Amino acid sequence: MALLYIPNISFTNILLYSSLLIHFVTRSTSSVMSGANTLATLCATTPGNHASQRKRPIEESPNSGVDSISASSSLSHTDKKRWMAATTAPPRMSQLTLLGTKHDPAASDRMDIAVADFIFSNALSISLVECTKFQQLLKCARFIAPSYSPPHRKKMTSNLLDGLYQSAYNKQIESLLKQAKVFGISVFGDGATIKKIPLMNFLASSPNNPCALLEIVDCTSEMASGGKKSAQYICGLIKPIISRIETTKNSQFSDHTGVVDLLLFDGASNVQKAAQLVSVAYPRITVIHGAEHIVSLFFKDVFTKVQAFKKLSDFSKRCRNIFGSTRHGPHAIFKKHSMIHNKNVYVTPHMCTNSL
Repeated sequence: MALLYIPNISFTNILLYSSLLIHFVTRSTSSVMSGANTLATLCATTPGNHASQRKRPIEESPNSGVDSISASSSLSHTDKKRWMAATTAPPRMSQLTLLGTKHDPAASDRMDIAVADFIFSNALSISLVECTKFQQLLKCARFIAPSYSPPHRKKMTSNLLDGLYQSAYNKQIESLLKQAKVFGISVFGDGATIKKIPLMNFLASSPNNPCALLEIVDCTSEMASGGKKSAQYICGLIKPIISRIETTKNSQFSDHTGVVDLLLFDGASNVQKAAQLVSVAYPRITVIHGAEHIVSLFFKDVFTKVQAFKKLSDFSKRCRNIFGSTRHGPHAIFKKHSMIHNKNVYVTPHMCTNSL
């Protein structure tokens, strides 16, 4: 029987290709990857250069996929060793995985330095690292592509800001309306001025959300047109807010008509009159005077008109000016003696107040 002659292919290459074919048939995909990498390494080197392979005894290979090498017992001793090497990963060669390489062991330290540099460089509070939203930011950063770039400031103030506002508002309303059919909802508000901007703040309260921010209205346009925060103007701001609450749908009710049953404002005549006008449109609503404003007015009269309490108030203001203000001399003396009596630790008056 004549042998088939294949030109330009050595017996060594035929042996290697045959062992690789056996490997593909008998082993899983991961073992095939290991055998292929071993074969590539072996082909890239000259036979017999590895001393560890020359001294390795002929034994069963755990990655060979066969019980023994008896099927190839006609091979020479050198060829048997090469067959074993082709089906067994070298000791110092790491097997390829489908999940990629391991994380850089120094990555955590670099991340700590980057976080600290960001906080200190922007004069942010150190407690920011304990914020749940900051921790959520780091969790999301683990799954982004290396080509990601953060949003620019125009995108931050447009779509992202609007989306976050709407998401937060929906969560507020969802918790506010829970059991509102049973217990009702109270709406309260007050005027405010921030950097000469006239504002009206409206909030709501229910058993599942004691303080839901509904809206902050900028009254600049009304003031610029010659108007003011009159009862009619404030009434026109409150009615759409109540309507929006009561027409909100959820999984339990198609609407929440009649859930707003209480309005609370301070003693200012304009807001009290505005609440009375709202109660005309919604007869079920009761208007009351906010108790916190009454208490504030009461203690203001006590500490400004009763002489004994007025002297006590003046004394507390002097103590505040000495220990709590920015006067350099008293502050330096207090700091010095505070560190002497607290083992070189500066204890501020604010810390003493919080510990009580």
